[in-house]
Amino acid sequence: MENLDLYAKVEPLLGIEEATAELHAYYLEKIKEYQPETLLDVGCGDGKFLQQLKAQGIVAAGIDLSGVAIENAKAKGLSVACQNIKDAIGAYDVVTAVFDVLNFLDRDELKDFLSNVSRLLKPGGHFLADVNTQYGFSEVADGVLAYDDNDKSLIVDASYKEPILTTRFAYFEKIDSIKFDNHYEKSSAEIIQYFHQIADIASLTDLELHIEMPVTLYGDEPDKAILCFEKAL
Repeated sequence: MENLDLYAKVEPLLGIEEATAELHAYYLEKIKEYQPETLLDVGCGDGKFLQQLKAQGIVAAGIDLSGVAIENAKAKGLSVACQNIKDAIGAYDVVTAVFDVLNFLDRDELKDFLSNVSRLLKPGGHFLADVNTQYGFSEVADGVLAYDDNDKSLIVDASYKEPILTTRFAYFEKIDSIKFDNHYEKSSAEIIQYFHQIADIASLTDLELHIEMPVTLYGDEPDKAILCFEKAL
């Protein structure tokens, strides 16, 4: 998962800290209502959300496909593993998939993912996830972003052609060199995300969609929706 490893490496340069914190706050407010004893965060990244859950006394574990992200999370003392959801075991009161996790999956992958979420949930348990709206892809994500300082540079070029958002990363990091004063190592990656209609997501799972909450993190319209599903008793 080299693409995800590069994303984990450059994420601090994307300027999304404020939006991430705001999105986490929405999740935490809803999770408090469920009062879970156990929680699994799928796509946990470097563990910022898990840290907040841990601070509230929730026994939370995380999995992610990026080894770089998992090593960063382990350094925070969190219970995490570099693992695909299909290989996860256990039974949880709540499963979460925060910040675009579902959008990284095509329709077939999404169906399998949701089947595994259902498998991991206890009866009466809840699954919380967010998805990008059309506005979120076409008006927020689409475009070019650049970051530059003395040691590293990043260019992000995202293009949305419904239903696919293609994001290309070019990252340049200064390295020590005997021959050259300014020598940079280049890393590049391409990440694909998919727009999903909420009704289509709901049709792919035996979980019941009972809350659909629009969220505006950027711009003037909702760019995300937080979805809350429940597993039957």
